[in-house]
Amino acid sequence: MTERRQVAGKQKKATRKVPSGGRPPLGRPLAVASVPGGVVLIAIDAAGRIFSVKSPTGLEFDGRRFDVAVTTPSGKTYDLSRARAFRLAAAKEEYILSFVEDRPSGPVLIIASSGDLKNFKMKHALAGAGSAVFVSGGRGSSEEMLIFSRGGATLATKFSELKKKQPRVVEIMPLRRGSFDSGGIVPLAALDTERGTLLFYDASRTKGKSVELAVGAAVFSGDYPPLLLWRSSSPFWEGLFAGEQEANGIGAAVVGDSLIFYWTAEKASLIAAAVPNPFVLPPARRLELKRFPRNPIIEPDPYAAFEAGGTFNPTALEHKGVVHILYRAVGSNGVSTIGYARSSDGLNVDERLSYPVYVPRETFEGRAAPARPGFDLSFASGGSFGGCEDPKLTYIEEDGLVYLTYVAHNGYSPQRVVVSSLPIENFLAKHFNWSFPVAMSDPRVVDKSACLLPEKINGKYVIFHRVFPDVLIDFTDDLNFGEGRWLKGEYTIPPRPFAWDSRKLSIGSPPIKTKHGWLTIYHAVDDRDPGRYKVGAMILDKKDPRRVLARSRYPILEPRASYENEGKAGIVYPGGAVVKGEELFVYYGGGDRVACVATAPLERFIFELLNEGKPRLSEAGVIVRR
Repeated sequence: MTERRQVAGKQKKATRKVPSGGRPPLGRPLAVASVPGGVVLIAIDAAGRIFSVKSPTGLEFDGRRFDVAVTTPSGKTYDLSRARAFRLAAAKEEYILSFVEDRPSGPVLIIASSGDLKNFKMKHALAGAGSAVFVSGGRGSSEEMLIFSRGGATLATKFSELKKKQPRVVEIMPLRRGSFDSGGIVPLAALDTERGTLLFYDASRTKGKSVELAVGAAVFSGDYPPLLLWRSSSPFWEGLFAGEQEANGIGAAVVGDSLIFYWTAEKASLIAAAVPNPFVLPPARRLELKRFPRNPIIEPDPYAAFEAGGTFNPTALEHKGVVHILYRAVGSNGVSTIGYARSSDGLNVDERLSYPVYVPRETFEGRAAPARPGFDLSFASGGSFGGCEDPKLTYIEEDGLVYLTYVAHNGYSPQRVVVSSLPIENFLAKHFNWSFPVAMSDPRVVDKSACLLPEKINGKYVIFHRVFPDVLIDFTDDLNFGEGRWLKGEYTIPPRPFAWDSRKLSIGSPPIKTKHGWLTIYHAVDDRDPGRYKVGAMILDKKDPRRVLARSRYPILEPRASYENEGKAGIVYPGGAVVKGEELFVYYGGGDRVACVATAPLERFIFELLNEGKPRLSEAGVIVRR
């Protein structure tokens, strides 16, 4: 395999002391990790406060600070002031923080996890281990792994092995005599590529009154135990930092087309070496939906009172090549009902009924108008003042029923999620004799965006819904709710800190079963862009839909078209998705006014979703980032 020096020449001028801007000093930096939109750093200040701070460039850490706590399984807070060798890594749906505690019996590696980068809970302890980096299982790695140092050698273990009293540990990279890294190595960071794991490690050493910084690189197979495929025979990067006797590596990050390596030292709080990245190219935004050129496909009809105010947030059900579309219809009286349309090709509407196919029937989905006493605008949405909002369709073949879930609103109390159903034969024949509506959520809680998984898991219905800011998941034996029996929100899919979906998210379309898992389209809002709804995608585990296998790093659709910014600006709101032939069709509302569709080749879309942001290692040893 081609050596690193043949790919890119050594660089020695990129080292710099990182400023802290006008903020208080960074204190002692502990660990860094790449996150969407930059780099997050965890540090401890002079008062012993642990905090995280993000930098979009990876160099100026002067943003807002968030408190960080690490607790034991019993709830006791760790005193991290004397811990060392911290490392931070992003897993699929959480962050992994590791550090070493020096105990009388010897060093112990502590591993903790967090879903929000604020509250870490200890998961595992490994005696005798030093600095460690986490490798997420993905396209290139068959297992989640921990790579760590011990006595200068580099070892690995499966993450699942850490549950055992005596985890199986294997040496994957021995010490080399007479090499730049003969004094021992310290893992800095690992990237999971399609062909294996790329490991960066620190091999720095003291030279007189300076520190000779050196970074090595190695590539391992994705199998376990991992096989060493390639290792740099000279430093991947090296540089001299004067005035320090010692520097401790705390991690590495990828920012755009740069690699940044970080150390902390006594005089210089944080040292960063930013170098052009010969392995990784900037990500190309290939995971996107293509709008139908003749959008919108359904618009308000000023001559039909029930949908004169809006026709948006559509859902869809495909059956024998025909796409049946239900959509939220806002009438001239401000009440939401549900309309019906039909499409043979999934794009053009062949039929559209002139009357609503679902109307409010219960007090919790009343016909409130603005003049009603006690009307509370804080619960209004989509320009409506009550009714049946934002439908979602799921056909469960085992039951022979089409299930309609929607948001019920009476105009003056919190929205609730509701389910109704009818036999598939009646639905196809347009005999819309829906069953009695059943409210599933607590009347005291604003609950929205409910849908059912199209199959039962272990005999149980799987219900997704949203209580701000999380997607909640419940497993139930039946759909009989009421009299104090409500959805509990047993499991969560939370927002991701610093990502495009950092504020809130909701399931948009009922999941679609594929050979890779349940493909799920969702919408979300970014804390940094709170006025705009965007669309993303997830893959959920086929047998355990609580597990997120992949989640889009960037939005797959943003409100840029004119019809997505009229009515209410900045809204793309998916409600349904179907597969027709080899094409994925996603139906969404634009601007809280019209119904639209966007498409993508299904297999290519899923491939890009599973591999988005993963480096690809070529035969020549160069990594290409998608």
